[in-house]
Amino acid sequence: MVGQQFVIIATDIPAVNAQVMEDAQEVQAFINRADVKDDSTWVFGSATEIGDLEISIFTNQVSPRVSRLLRQDIETRYGILAEWLPQIRLWRQELQHILDTPKEREQFWRTNLGESEFIQILEGQGDSVKENIVHAISRIRSES
Repeated sequence: MVGQQFVIIATDIPAVNAQVMEDAQEVQAFINRADVKDDSTWVFGSATEIGDLEISIFTNQVSPRVSRLLRQDIETRYGILAEWLPQIRLWRQELQHILDTPKEREQFWRTNLGESEFIQILEGQGDSVKENIVHAISRIRSES
């Protein structure tokens, strides 16, 4: 086991799992033991990518099924953000050129992308949000 940093223990023989765990502990490897969760020093989570959005989900090994269901729900509920995040990135880059301070940029986003706007986006009604952001950026450009 010398040189191993991560060890996954997942046989159906508890005695073998216990021995492998001892060997892994001797080399101070990170351990994921499938049959005894409390012996694990790290766990696998469920992860999803939605465009530029990455979300990891952990249930502390209590329920991999709940992790999968939650991941599926997140993918369904927040899938629309895959369309929005590239545009938000462009707006952020533009705002960095026309608003001098992080505080000003933060205030811009608090004003133009609050909870109600976020809900509109998630409900598929983000056209007016997009229009308001574009107009707000145009106003700032015309004032500078």
